[in-house]
Amino acid sequence: MKKILPNYGVELVEIERLKSDEEVISASKVRKLLKEKKFQEAYKYLPAATIKALKSDEGQK
Repeated sequence: MKKILPNYGVELVEIERLKSDEEVISASKVRKLLKEKKFQEAYKYLPAATIKALKSDEGQK
Protein backbone atom coordinates (compact mmCIF):
# COMPACT_ATOMS: atom_id res chain seq x y z
CA MET A 1 0.00 0.00 0.00
CA LYS A 2 2.90 2.33 0.76
CA LYS A 3 3.97 2.06 -2.87
CA ILE A 4 0.55 2.10 -4.53
CA LEU A 5 -1.46 4.77 -2.70
CA PRO A 6 0.83 7.74 -3.47
CA ASN A 7 0.24 7.05 -7.19
CA TYR A 8 -3.41 7.96 -6.55
CA GLY A 9 -2.67 11.05 -4.49
CA VAL A 10 -3.34 9.30 -1.19
CA GLU A 11 -0.91 9.82 1.66
CA LEU A 12 -0.44 6.80 3.89
CA VAL A 13 0.27 7.48 7.54
CA GLU A 14 1.31 4.48 9.59
CA ILE A 15 0.42 4.56 13.27
CA GLU A 16 1.63 2.31 16.04
CA ARG A 17 -0.86 -0.30 17.25
CA LEU A 18 -2.61 0.40 20.51
CA LYS A 19 -1.55 -1.59 23.54
CA SER A 20 -3.23 -2.44 26.82
CA ASP A 21 -0.93 -3.63 29.59
CA GLU A 22 1.82 -4.05 26.96
CA GLU A 23 -0.43 -6.37 24.93
CA VAL A 24 -1.30 -5.39 21.36
CA ILE A 25 -5.02 -4.79 20.86
CA SER A 26 -6.20 -6.74 17.83
CA ALA A 27 -9.66 -6.99 16.30
CA SER A 28 -9.08 -10.70 15.72
CA LYS A 29 -8.44 -11.24 19.42
CA VAL A 30 -11.57 -9.29 20.39
CA ARG A 31 -13.72 -11.23 17.89
CA LYS A 32 -12.36 -14.50 19.29
CA LEU A 33 -13.13 -13.47 22.87
CA LEU A 34 -16.67 -12.48 21.91
CA LYS A 35 -17.19 -15.75 20.03
CA GLU A 36 -16.00 -17.64 23.12
CA LYS A 37 -18.44 -15.56 25.21
CA LYS A 38 -15.57 -14.08 27.24
CA PHE A 39 -17.30 -10.71 27.32
CA GLN A 40 -15.61 -9.19 30.37
CA GLU A 41 -12.19 -9.90 28.91
CA ALA A 42 -13.22 -8.49 25.51
CA TYR A 43 -14.62 -5.35 27.13
CA LYS A 44 -11.09 -4.44 28.32
CA TYR A 45 -10.20 -3.73 24.69
CA LEU A 46 -13.40 -2.00 23.54
CA PRO A 47 -14.55 1.62 23.79
CA ALA A 48 -17.60 2.40 25.95
CA ALA A 49 -19.84 3.05 22.93
CA THR A 50 -19.13 -0.41 21.51
CA ILE A 51 -19.76 -2.10 24.86
CA LYS A 52 -23.07 -0.25 25.15
CA ALA A 53 -24.06 -1.38 21.65
CA LEU A 54 -23.16 -5.00 22.42
CA LYS A 55 -25.23 -4.93 25.61
CA SER A 56 -28.26 -3.40 23.86
CA ASP A 57 -31.26 -5.49 22.79
CA GLU A 58 -30.12 -5.20 19.17
CA GLY A 59 -26.58 -6.25 20.10
CA GLN A 60 -27.86 -9.35 21.88
CA LYS A 61 -29.38 -10.79 18.68
